Amino acid sequence: MLKYYVSIALTALIGHGLASDPMANYRSFTDVKDQSYWDYDQAIMETSLYKKNDAGFAEAKAIYEGGGNSLSYVTLTLDSALTEVVAEGTEFSGKTFSGTIFIGYAYEDAAVGDTALKLKYKPGKCQVGALLDIDIVTDGCLNFFPDSVTDGTNTYSYTLPAATRDNKNGRTIKQFSTEVEDDMLNCKACPEVNAAWFMDYYQKPDFGDRWVQAALVGGTTDFGNGNADFGQYGFEGKLEVIKKGTAYVTLLLYAMHKFEAAVAACKDGLPFTNDDAAHIWDEGVAFYVGSKAGKAGEPEGKGPYALGEKRCKNFRTCGIDATDFEGKSQVNYKLEILFQDGLDEILAGNCAGADADVKLITEQVYIPLIQGTLRYANKLEDEPENEKGQAEGAVFASGILPRVAAVSTSAANIIYENMKVSSDPKTDFTAVKEAFESVYADLNIDCEMVGGYGDGSSYYPNAVPCVTECTDNRDASLTVATIGLSMTCLQLANMKEPFKSDFCAKGNGACPLTCAGKCKCTDGKKTKFNKKKGGKMSCFALSKKKNYKNICKNNPNAKVKCASSCKGWCKFTKPFAV
Repeated sequence: MLKYYVSIALTALIGHGLASDPMANYRSFTDVKDQSYWDYDQAIMETSLYKKNDAGFAEAKAIYEGGGNSLSYVTLTLDSALTEVVAEGTEFSGKTFSGTIFIGYAYEDAAVGDTALKLKYKPGKCQVGALLDIDIVTDGCLNFFPDSVTDGTNTYSYTLPAATRDNKNGRTIKQFSTEVEDDMLNCKACPEVNAAWFMDYYQKPDFGDRWVQAALVGGTTDFGNGNADFGQYGFEGKLEVIKKGTAYVTLLLYAMHKFEAAVAACKDGLPFTNDDAAHIWDEGVAFYVGSKAGKAGEPEGKGPYALGEKRCKNFRTCGIDATDFEGKSQVNYKLEILFQDGLDEILAGNCAGADADVKLITEQVYIPLIQGTLRYANKLEDEPENEKGQAEGAVFASGILPRVAAVSTSAANIIYENMKVSSDPKTDFTAVKEAFESVYADLNIDCEMVGGYGDGSSYYPNAVPCVTECTDNRDASLTVATIGLSMTCLQLANMKEPFKSDFCAKGNGACPLTCAGKCKCTDGKKTKFNKKKGGKMSCFALSKKKNYKNICKNNPNAKVKCASSCKGWCKFTKPFAV
């Protein structure tokens, strides 16, 4: 047992030695700062959308399609054809527009005879693309007058680029959707699970782009299911479905693509040979979290991670136990652990372990979309004509409908009919809530993970959370075959994090509700209750009694002070000796 955790710790130490600044407490193995800059494009696009006029929407469309902040590059027109191959990633130096030293890298392979050479900038050095003049960063852009660059051996003179606007971007928000077909549905390891859900439901691989393009012009989508007629909306509604559709739905699917692709690229049983797979995994975190969430994870971000932080404050799912209206969301607490654990598994060559983490990540990432849909279903029941609320409800639903439809078409139909874009909206909050609750078990989530909708201090009367009972057998045996260890659900319930989550991810699934946190010990070891016949008894002492059920039955105070012990889920000893 000890050897196992020393191994994992060593893997983490070695793997994280090259890490850049943390993203929401995640330490990457490779540098994915440039990937995280997608959220700068998102923020600038939103600024243009909020102008709420045709000119602003045209600006937003240009940024959506052309980018400006991520994977910036310039294409040089060389004075002479290449006489030898230039490999992707070759470092070049030259002079910037401002007179400083330029450092860049070959964007792709260039062959003998080519007269064009595409060079990639370091993150944040040259940000132009389709950005407005007020937003561009040009100090680090390559000098656009006739000049030259060198790879340290050869010098290449060029005449183009001729202007700042010749600097482009190879990563755009639009591409996150238009690349679904090739990268997620038709690749060697395809179809990927999450993309397949969306394809099965919408029947269009580029669902996200079609959604945005229709909203930009007030048009109608052409999906197999879940269509929307954005002609019902003015600028207010259209900006919401674009803003949230890109940040919370398109980016979620793209991030999940990277996690699934990382597992596909993982070389099983070969520790320290999975740098490529680790990089892809790092990219998944960068796309899920973005750069604006900061090192520790802040709600000011723009992506799915930020949504989790916002919704926990509405549903009392903040904190590791999902019991608060303030603090970090339980979803993100869990994801931060799973993100890091998945990377460590890949670096250790345990591809199955990383795959198990992806499955657990998948369970968590859709929870904020459920919460968003429920929130606006509740609002719309009282204010059906609220265009902003309609749009927000519709776009949150668009992200969760494919996942729900994969387990229940009837539940998905109920949610869609109540949340769709409509000229005559009618929303039944209870119907939506019950439809979601009917599939929680199939999604491997529960009532407490989703919580209930409230005002920041208490739940609204019609929106209290449902309750999930603990039905695991305390004596059932969870086995982790890779390390030859077995333990009961009771022992597992008393294990500390992150070890508990790690064992749950690797185990045989014998204790699902224990792993989900429904069967657990929340009592204090030294907490005492008043016995009916006088005197006091600690929760620890109660847990040692074979007749604990009778003691609790005869001492109502015990059920309040030692509730978990009365249910038989406390064992105040180490689950096993290391």
